Amino acid sequence: MEQHPAYEQGEEIWEVMEQYDLNPTVLQYTGGVWRVVTDEGVFALKKSPSSKEKLLLLNEMLTSAQKEGFPHLITWKLTKQGEPIAEIREEIWYASPWKEPVGIGEPETKPSAKELVQSIAQFHRVCEKLVKEYPELTPTFNKDLVDDWKESRDHFIDLTRFQEEREFRSPFDQVVYTNQDHVERMFNFAIKGMERLIETEQGKYPRTTLCHRRVHPSNVVYDDQDYYFIDFDHAEVDTPIRDLALVLRRYTKEKGYSETPDELIQCYHEVNPLQPIEKKLLALYLLYPERLLKALRHYYESPQIAQQESQCVKHLEAEFRHYDGLQDVARNLWSTKITKQEEKKKPTAVRPVTRDRRKGKRKT
Repeated sequence: MEQHPAYEQGEEIWEVMEQYDLNPTVLQYTGGVWRVVTDEGVFALKKSPSSKEKLLLLNEMLTSAQKEGFPHLITWKLTKQGEPIAEIREEIWYASPWKEPVGIGEPETKPSAKELVQSIAQFHRVCEKLVKEYPELTPTFNKDLVDDWKESRDHFIDLTRFQEEREFRSPFDQVVYTNQDHVERMFNFAIKGMERLIETEQGKYPRTTLCHRRVHPSNVVYDDQDYYFIDFDHAEVDTPIRDLALVLRRYTKEKGYSETPDELIQCYHEVNPLQPIEKKLLALYLLYPERLLKALRHYYESPQIAQQESQCVKHLEAEFRHYDGLQDVARNLWSTKITKQEEKKKPTAVRPVTRDRRKGKRKT
């Protein structure tokens, strides 16, 4: 039986706290992070899956982004040796002041999806300049992405064949059967479109920046002054479209976020204007049915999930509705002609936006 991380890290955590000179009065493991209460304050302590080299470089980039005026980051705590990370038997840890997860506390502490998108756009714009100092990190816009999508498409086809072979279709099977041909067509369009862009762009993304790659409400925390992005363990230099597509998939569906994809795209564009080719790239990312695949895998590959038939059907139908909405957005992005005036439009000035959480007011 697999041990809980709290037990696995139980002995190691004390060695880590020694490096950070932390003397806890309360020690709690929650959400993959240790909450360490001391007389000097409350800290978050996390064991990272990333390498030492990556975290040191990441800390350097995030520190530079803060110096450039991006306010929604938390400074990592230094060890007694003045290092931003602690290394215990080849395991890497980092610490920072503790902030509450978004959604805990009063409703006004929760930033709107528009605020988050504008902040992400600002982060991308600031980091676009920073990553140019590390050309070795620039990813290649090549067929590897297409190969991954083809593999996912084939897996989708395999999953749909699984339900076709059943003697009696469940309600979940029936929803899949009704929509499978359409999803496969969208899959093929996205793959062919991506192959076309890779060819026209000659293997280079229009631009790259530091991308979070795990933008999610669980990775946004706050205090009484502002909100902050955390958990950059999986961050990489990539096209900013990857983060934007992720936000459009998640924040237009999360409870409490009512903004439409078009509204969020416009919010992003106002801070970090999208190039015409990036709009086409975004269209293809939105056509990739990430959340649908996840729902199908959960049902067909997890027997205990399949037992909750009515909930699974309701969730799948909601995912199909959401995917249909994203297709409409993707069609507009793919087909809209960009005027020369829009192509030459200069980016607007970046101004950090914060909010006083105690009063729910914005501050600039």
